This record gives sequence, structure tokens and C-alpha cells, in this order.
Amino acid sequence: MKKHVITTLIAGLFAASSAMAAEGQTEVSVSGQMDSSSVDGGADTTVTVVTGSLGQYISPVLVVRGSVLVAAAEGGGSTTNLTGLGAGIKYYIGEGAKSKWVPFALANVSFVSLEAGNFSESGYGVSGGVGVSNFITEDVSFDITGEIYSNTLADSTQDGTRLLFGLTARY
Repeated sequence: MKKHVITTLIAGLFAASSAMAAEGQTEVSVSGQMDSSSVDGGADTTVTVVTGSLGQYISPVLVVRGSVLVAAAEGGGSTTNLTGLGAGIKYYIGEGAKSKWVPFALANVSFVSLEAGNFSESGYGVSGGVGVSNFITEDVSFDITGEIYSNTLADSTQDGTRLLFGLTARY
């Protein structure tokens, strides 16, 4: 009888630790987008966006994140660069498991800086979106994210949408 109680307690401890594993875990994400467009009578333009984030789970479904965004638009012989440093949250609608699709929502605020030739300006940005993670393993997922963003700079405003593809690892 005593062996059964001890075995049950030890099994319960292992089950409890794996059930709470997401809380306190770190999440690292990298995603990107490349868009090429052509305008009648104008220059071809290529826009490349790369984002990276480092997050900390505060519950099994809620992540507090810091992020970096680097974007470049090239066309007509000029290049425009945008850099953003931000903070935000990501909320998973369900918990991840291998071969499972898990939707999520995210929101971010950031400091942004724009450089185009000799011109530069800075300001703030906000973004929000939804996406889905396809768990390749229990710790790694392929992510698709649709975002709406708005950047308010000293002399201009940028509004738009982006569709990002990336990977997220949890440890």
C-alpha cells in the first residue's frame, strides 16, 4: 500500500510539472515577408520585412514579448529603411501540442525610426493581428500572422497590413 501511495505521488509531481511547463518558458520567434510590385510607368519596388521577438510565458497561453522589426523598401534607385523596437503581448487560443493548429492574437507598441537617403525621422507605432501556429513538435511551430500596423512619425504616417511567415521555438 505504501509503495502505491509513493508511486502515485511521484507520478503526480511529474504530471504537474509537465502540465505547468509553459508558464515560465521562453519563446523565440523569427518571421518575414518579401513583396515585389510594379507600377505602370514607375519603378519596380521590393519590400522586405524581418521581425524577431523574445517572449516570456506568464501563463500557459499568454506571452509578454519584446520585438525588433527591420524593413527595407528598394525601388527607383533609392532605399528606405524602417527599424522598430517594441513591446507587446501574444495570446494563444488553446495550448500547443505536436501536429496541432493553435490560433493566436497579438498586440505591440514600438519606437520606430525611418531613414531615406539624407532624411530621417522617428516616432511610435502600434500593431495588432491574428495568426495560427502549426506545431511541428511540441516546442517548435510554423507560424502565419496577419497584422495591421500604424506608424506615426514626425512628418508622416504609415498605415498598412502585412502577412508574415516564420518559426517559433519554446524552451
